[in-house]
Amino acid sequence: MQRHRPSEHRCPNCKSTTFVLYGNSQVSRTEAWENGVANFTETDPKSHAFEVESIECLNCMTRSQIKTTEVMT
Repeated sequence: MQRHRPSEHRCPNCKSTTFVLYGNSQVSRTEAWENGVANFTETDPKSHAFEVESIECLNCMTRSQIKTTEVMT
């Protein structure tokens, strides 16, 4: 999963940096189950990743989808 920093994004319409990012968040998690019951759960907050799917500009109210170069090709 690719990590993004908000400073990497600007509105493609007005170039504003005031926006809302929409996407999916993921954190690594380990679970141990015994007889159908989880008896151990551990999450790693350092592994947090946010995959941006779209950006909504609060300045000009334009909403744009973010696509990787691979998807566009």
